Amino acid sequence: MEPMMSLYGRLSLVASWLLFGLALGCGPLMEPRLDATSEETLRTSLNQMVSGMSEIERREFIADARSMLIMTGARSQQHVDALNGIETPPVEVLKPLHGMTVTEIRAKVADRNTRMAESFERSRQMGDEIKAKAHAGMPEMHRPFAP
Repeated sequence: MEPMMSLYGRLSLVASWLLFGLALGCGPLMEPRLDATSEETLRTSLNQMVSGMSEIERREFIADARSMLIMTGARSQQHVDALNGIETPPVEVLKPLHGMTVTEIRAKVADRNTRMAESFERSRQMGDEIKAKAHAGMPEMHRPFAP
């Protein structure tokens, strides 16, 4: 029985598959989509998706794909599986990205990052407003030094 691979190990394996695919693949006229129906189709589609990318573009794509997997909840399900002693095959790890192109993955990650930044800014502004109201209601001698 093989030892269980950690979540980080599985994501690294997926990243390795992405990098492995660099040597193969020929770019079709349409942007290739991830096909996570089997290990063979996964390998072939990943090869097609990353062909023609520079090393920097590949690394950025891998980071976006990892981010997308975490965003879709794949990470939490893998954690549950790992606790239950279930090994998650790479095809199952990438199922949430099935049918997506590199452009779609990057766009979803960028959209999520924008929404998170906007949410953070709204939270910061609300915090500033609460502090201002709290300071306004305190007698001068009890106010903190920094407004």
